[in-house]
Amino acid sequence: GTYLPLPGSTSCATMPKGMSPAQVADIIASGLPFPSVQHSSHLAAAADWPQARGIFVSQDRKSAVLVNECDHLCVVGLGDGGDVGGAFSRACKVLEAVHAALPSEEPFLVDTRLG
Repeated sequence: GTYLPLPGSTSCATMPKGMSPAQVADIIASGLPFPSVQHSSHLAAAADWPQARGIFVSQDRKSAVLVNECDHLCVVGLGDGGDVGGAFSRACKVLEAVHAALPSEEPFLVDTRLG
């Protein structure tokens, strides 16, 4: 997949102005959620909008990871025509890939009470 920084973000060296309007339209047309300051429920989360925020999108546009919106990561898996099992399976595969990409000495933090 591809990492796309939010429009206007200057924190990604490979895309210093963030994603293009065409890329935004493509993400929205695919049915994936698009992060926006209007959806940010915490004012502090939007204090430096859109810096260091973006979305990793799979090539098939059926899974994505939103980065630094309200949560640090928001994993999304889409299913075809109400295929909840397929959507869940995609989301699990994405989480497995995130775990595999992390250094073993710094595993993904999980709290038994908070998740």
